[in-house]
Amino acid sequence: MPKKTKKKPQKEEKIIEKPNFDSQTKFVLIFMAILILVILFTYLAVKESKKFSYLGVTFYKNDGRCPSKFYLGEFPLGDNQYLKFCFRQDPRNINITIESPIFLTDKVALAMDSSYSEKCEDSIVSATTLSVFLNQLGASAYGATINKTEALALNRTYVNCSTTLNSIVVFRDSQVNLIKKQENCYIVEIKDCGIMNATERFMIGMWASSKGVKL
Repeated sequence: MPKKTKKKPQKEEKIIEKPNFDSQTKFVLIFMAILILVILFTYLAVKESKKFSYLGVTFYKNDGRCPSKFYLGEFPLGDNQYLKFCFRQDPRNINITIESPIFLTDKVALAMDSSYSEKCEDSIVSATTLSVFLNQLGASAYGATINKTEALALNRTYVNCSTTLNSIVVFRDSQVNLIKKQENCYIVEIKDCGIMNATERFMIGMWASSKGVKL
C-alpha cells in the first residue's frame, strides 16, 4: 500500500501595504498652512495693537520707520498724501492744556532765552523738531528772542508779541505746563524742562486747530 505523502502547508503570503505618501503629504501641507495662518494672524494682531487713531491721525508704535519706542504719525493732507512724523510720546498721554486754537503765519519765530536753552538739554532738539514740522507743512521757522538786552548782546533777532507781524512761539520756564496765546505770541509754559512733551503737544494742537477740533 503506497505511503501517503504529507502535503507541506503553504505559507501565507503577507501583503505589505505601501505607505500612502499622498495622505501624509496632504497632512503635512495642511499642518504647515494652519501654522502659517496662525503666525500671520498673530503678527497682524500684534501690529494692530500698536496702531491707533487720534484726531484723525494714524499712529504706529515701533513699526521700524522711527527710532525704537517712538510713534510714527501719518497726517492726511489730501489726495492720498501724508505728512509722516516721529513722536517721542504717545500723543494721547501728553496732558498739557491748550487755552486757545493755534493758527500760525507762514513765518514763525521760535523764541527762547539762552538761560533756558542752557538749563534744559532738550531745548535745541525741541526747537529743531518744531522747525522741521513747520517746514513740512509749508511754513518756515527762525530763531529769535523776546529779551531785547540779550538780542543786542548776542546779536540775535529780537521779536515782540505786540509789534512783530509773524507768529511767535515763546518757550518759557514755569511752575505749570500750559500753552496760551498772548497777542501775537503763543506762550509755551514748561515745568521741569519738559520741553519735548510741550513741543509735541503744541504740534498736535496746531493740527487739531486746522481741523476745527478742540483739545
